[in-house]
Amino acid sequence: ASDFTDELMHPRVWLGASRRTPIEMFNDRFTGEVRGLDPFNASKVISYAQLSQYIIPTLGDRVEMAHSIEGRTPFLDRDLVEFVATVPPRHFMNVEELREKLLLREAFAGELPEFLKREHKHPFVTPSWRTLYKTPAGRELVNDTLDSRYVDRTEIFMPRFVKLLRILWPLLPRGSALSKKVDILVGMVVTTLLLHKLYVDRAPPPASALDMADCTWKFTQGC
Repeated sequence: ASDFTDELMHPRVWLGASRRTPIEMFNDRFTGEVRGLDPFNASKVISYAQLSQYIIPTLGDRVEMAHSIEGRTPFLDRDLVEFVATVPPRHFMNVEELREKLLLREAFAGELPEFLKREHKHPFVTPSWRTLYKTPAGRELVNDTLDSRYVDRTEIFMPRFVKLLRILWPLLPRGSALSKKVDILVGMVVTTLLLHKLYVDRAPPPASALDMADCTWKFTQGC
């Protein structure tokens, strides 16, 4: 989806944003740290640095503890980790095809459906927004949020590009790479504009406009 960032985002957004490219930020952070490492091991260094404070605490421990659940992450089993550390990197990743989890794919080849064997690793995404759009409530939500006048007024996304996304969205064959990318972009625009409606359009008045009094210094008395 980042391929279309310049076309999608309104110029006003860039006024307060850094225009450094992801590759520039990556080089500043990791070039020295991963130099000379096997590509697989380099990818693990990068993944750990970026995700160790997010995946396990946020998606694991914090969610589990919030609901009084004790979780056990199978791939963090000590014996398994010690064994995996002895396996040569070439068994985990096909660098030429950027194909990860080779060992798992081979181990469970007889259990996996064919499309999963061909699928590349990708981030977590929401279910298809096209499916949501087929419902009456979903259609109303998307149409209301992506109204061209509202898109233009918020000055977050380029109205013409959002209009193009809406035209392409139902026409692209489902399952194609471009269809997935457009669906993700539509979802990003919809959710961003919904947050704008909830927290910017309906922002509370400034404190100076409210009838308030500071009674903290005499909390034992009436104000």
